[in-house]
Amino acid sequence: RRVAVRRMEQIAASIAGLGSSEAEVRELHEQLSDREEELVQGFSSFCPRGGAGGGSALVVPDLSAFDAMIAGVDVERQSLGAAHLCRAQARVLLEATRRSEPRGSAALVAVVVAFLRRLERMAPRWETRQLRAGPKVVAHLWKLMAEVACAKAVTVMSLAPASLAAEVAASTVARLEPDRAALSPLHADALQCFCVAKRYKAAATFATDRRIGTVVGAEPLRALLEARRQVLASQAQSQAQVQQQRGSAASAESQQQQPHSVASAVAGASVGPPSAGRSAAAAAAAPPLAGVLTQVASSASSSSSSRGGPSAAATHKAALRERQAYAREAGLESSHLLRALYYAGVAHAANESWTEAAEAFKTCVCAPASAASAIAVAAAKKLVLVAVLRDDEKDALDLPKYCPVVVSRFLRGNGPFQQYRDLAKNVLEQQLEEKKKQKTTKTKHNNDGEPSPHSQQQQQQQQGQQQQHGQHHHPQ
Repeated sequence: RRVAVRRMEQIAASIAGLGSSEAEVRELHEQLSDREEELVQGFSSFCPRGGAGGGSALVVPDLSAFDAMIAGVDVERQSLGAAHLCRAQARVLLEATRRSEPRGSAALVAVVVAFLRRLERMAPRWETRQLRAGPKVVAHLWKLMAEVACAKAVTVMSLAPASLAAEVAASTVARLEPDRAALSPLHADALQCFCVAKRYKAAATFATDRRIGTVVGAEPLRALLEARRQVLASQAQSQAQVQQQRGSAASAESQQQQPHSVASAVAGASVGPPSAGRSAAAAAAAPPLAGVLTQVASSASSSSSSRGGPSAAATHKAALRERQAYAREAGLESSHLLRALYYAGVAHAANESWTEAAEAFKTCVCAPASAASAIAVAAAKKLVLVAVLRDDEKDALDLPKYCPVVVSRFLRGNGPFQQYRDLAKNVLEQQLEEKKKQKTTKTKHNNDGEPSPHSQQQQQQQQGQQQQHGQHHHPQ
């Protein structure tokens, strides 16, 4: 422990000795990244150990060493250094949580809540510029805290850690994101904590404000579909132009040559694939797929900004570059997008917003992929259930045409998913049969003598006419 204390004192001194300039922040980030394991071992050495059989399992973490180091750090001036310390302590908490599963303990939950309270007090004081210099540190910190707060050892005792982690993560997202349309790894962690804490309204509001499942998911997919449609249409148009040019050339040659050479001329013009004899004008008429994707994607995402003129378009392009740089620096992966869409769909489904839930699940399933993901498979199952509740036979029994081939093939051979689909088919058939029975019963009652609403209206009109006729012919 003495060696660990000496090392931690050296790290704390290096954090406090550096300034807040950009070069010094980068230097600090590199030093702390290299010495992360030393921090984890130092915090672990202050935790009591024991357990069944006299083992060395981590029982309950101790935050005394963390508090001592944070007390000597200026959180506002060395925000990135404080984030590194928090990440190291979060790793210790995660190890203790895994050791305590599945039963957990009240003492562990109390320590997790205490650490989250410290994060809640520190997060508003962190400088955004320093955090953006090392966004992967913040993303990893909240990934660890989401795993801790949503672990079974914690949730079996209390849902308060998940709720508190969701609140602090949402506030951190609001400070780090360039704008509301920028996706980061923290979005998925915040939505997961909201859903685990059963705060579905807050999760749905968070997803709706960030437009998760609409701009992030649906518009790029629609842009891909529109781009593919335009490419196919341009190819068909170019082939028609080539055939028209070949037909006109063949007719001109037939007028000059003898009849027996017409067959050979036509045969020579049709040799090879259709694209082999394409003219330069026809090739120029068919734009490449990448160019069409760029044009359609830019027009889909900047349709509103382009109406404002060149200045609005330039502003949109600058914002798009900033989002891309933020996502790249934060280490955004496809799993973050899939998790955000999945938990957004869960939140909307819990609030009975079936249309929004179906859109989020569908976008999660149909997101471009090179392999089938477990998240996409789980979203496909939820999509079937939501489609049954919406009485949507198309989504319940068929995948969209723009679903990736690897995902659709995997789902066709996936037994549990086929069970969901068979269940949906049976439920929809039963609903259809019940509707037919109700319609048949209603028709039978009308035929057995029970007047229908239309016949009742006709009888009332006839009675009124008879009464008026009697008044005219039988005056008092």
